Amino acid sequence: MNKQTIVILTTICLLIAAKSHAQYPTFNWAKAMGGSGDDFCRSVAFDASGNV
Repeated sequence: MNKQTIVILTTICLLIAAKSHAQYPTFNWAKAMGGSGDDFCRSVAFDASGNV
């Protein structure tokens, strides 16, 4: 492949990746995410079905 073909294919791949939202999370139930401090897990609970 020549350099121009590689540049064109790379550009197309980057454009597709930028427009792809297949794994984009939506947090309609959350008021905010993140913060200035660290998050710590103190315990983990499981129900009878094995869900966390």
